[in-house]
Amino acid sequence: MRTHCLVFTLIFAACAPVPPDIRIHSILVSTPLDGDAVFRDTLRQEATSYIFHHARGIQLVDKVEQATHHMEIQLVVEDENIALAITLRPIRPELPAFQASASIYDDPSIARERGRAFVRAWLEIQTERTLMLAPEATLLHEASLGERVDLRYFAIQALGRRKIIGAVPVLISIVNQNDDPGATLRAIGSLVELHDQRAIQPIIELTRHQEPEYLSPLLYALAAIGGPEAEGFLVLMASGHHEQSVRDTAAEALKEMQRKDAKPLSTP
Repeated sequence: MRTHCLVFTLIFAACAPVPPDIRIHSILVSTPLDGDAVFRDTLRQEATSYIFHHARGIQLVDKVEQATHHMEIQLVVEDENIALAITLRPIRPELPAFQASASIYDDPSIARERGRAFVRAWLEIQTERTLMLAPEATLLHEASLGERVDLRYFAIQALGRRKIIGAVPVLISIVNQNDDPGATLRAIGSLVELHDQRAIQPIIELTRHQEPEYLSPLLYALAAIGGPEAEGFLVLMASGHHEQSVRDTAAEALKEMQRKDAKPLSTP
């Protein structure tokens, strides 16, 4: 399976369209030791050097108005595992965020080991960036059958961001299966982006199998999609659910839906 994923990544990266460059204005670094300023500076310098000399698709810019993202680099320690995590946070809300991490298999104080982890994490981000411009069929395949969880999640989100209406049946199937909470929530998010009424009934059905504390995102998703069926269900939940917190959330979601649907009066 690992070999298959690697082969797919290499072929896909070679054949797919090249996404627009990411422009970085600042690189923020955090490590488990808050006082280790020297080590943080070293990581920042290494990242800057790699970006300048080797990374494709990313530029360092002097002015924040020229930038698309901030970069965050974090050394993560969990039990005996040490990983280097890279996050690209968008400066503008319409731009996508990216995140990837790679394990450091040896002493993290060895520059070579940190460099290898950085390269592996950056390859993950490059693959995700390329996936954003992939053909619709590729996204649908990754969303429904992808073996790598991170790429599958990203493909599910990309279907919504790119407003691919033909993805609605696949996204609904993910919601109906509900065998991976991460995939389910991302599929609901994409269905909200697509505003397709076919999503209402599957989301309503999903509420019947959730504990009250997990209903909030589903109720707000129904409000965001809107329509008579969603409104009727929110009215029912706001007046008849046995949990007060759910009634309050449904009432607030209903108000939000009604505010969104209200049209401003025309002025003469």
